[in-house]
Amino acid sequence: MSVTIRLINQGSLFDKRPPHSASDAQMTQGPLPPLQCYAVASPQQPTMKTGSTSHVHKNYHQDLEAAINCHINLELYASYIYLSMSYYFDHDDVALKNFAKYFLHQSDEEREHAEKMMKLLGKKKMVTGSKKKENEESPRKEISETEACNMTEKEFRVMVMEFIHRMDDKINNLCKNQEEMKSDIATIKNTMESFNSRLQEAEDRISELEDQDIKKPDGDDWENGLNAMECALHLGKIVSQSLLELHNLATDKNDPHLCDFIETHYLNNQVKFINELGDHITNLCRMGAPETSMAEFLFDKHTLGDSDES
Repeated sequence: MSVTIRLINQGSLFDKRPPHSASDAQMTQGPLPPLQCYAVASPQQPTMKTGSTSHVHKNYHQDLEAAINCHINLELYASYIYLSMSYYFDHDDVALKNFAKYFLHQSDEEREHAEKMMKLLGKKKMVTGSKKKENEESPRKEISETEACNMTEKEFRVMVMEFIHRMDDKINNLCKNQEEMKSDIATIKNTMESFNSRLQEAEDRISELEDQDIKKPDGDDWENGLNAMECALHLGKIVSQSLLELHNLATDKNDPHLCDFIETHYLNNQVKFINELGDHITNLCRMGAPETSMAEFLFDKHTLGDSDES
């Protein structure tokens, strides 16, 4: 017994395929801008070369990156100055050991401030994630040979048409997947080219950082304790002004994270340090420094020595 099945040409079912005209996705990523550092007595707002920032940065303006690096350089310069003061007072012909300890502590503080800023540069990134696609297929209903023989012609036609629809959907999905694969390949290719370009740019930036030296102190003879305290006060005000300008810039560029970071870790400590230096200068002058050499000795032993013990 032979069964002849006539199928009506359903050409419209296969007209759903999307044409192969999807444009390849391209990802343009400009090179990272170079860093610039300025170790100056009165910091100014630095400038950077124009270019697109990294795609992982969020609310991170180029001017902020330059200003942060500028302040890092200033903090390291201040640490260098205080270290020079410390070893001056530790010399055998000066022998003011508590002055030396005091300025060595301030040098460590400034270096830690610079390190916090360096860590901040790496943390100012947003988390990026990826989406996963899951294709779920409804289970196909399989029929046995007995059930196929017992089918009416109408039921068999319906089953064949459902099969044709399923095949048509699969072909459409394959076409879409093929276009997506082409787009993904083009994206990966452009990403690799961009990555190589940014890698080269990062190496150039590292070499630029290595070439920028911390400014050397103008001299290593700090004369006496009062002069050293006055110089430290002047430098402390410069650092404080740099922090305020960085905070104002962060406010203008809509970066509340940087504002909170400066307020939490820097501003209060800097104000306390400036007030402390002012008190030390007042007490040294009251005791007759620098004309009276005994004033520095007593200040070193009782004021700085007692504060070190407490």
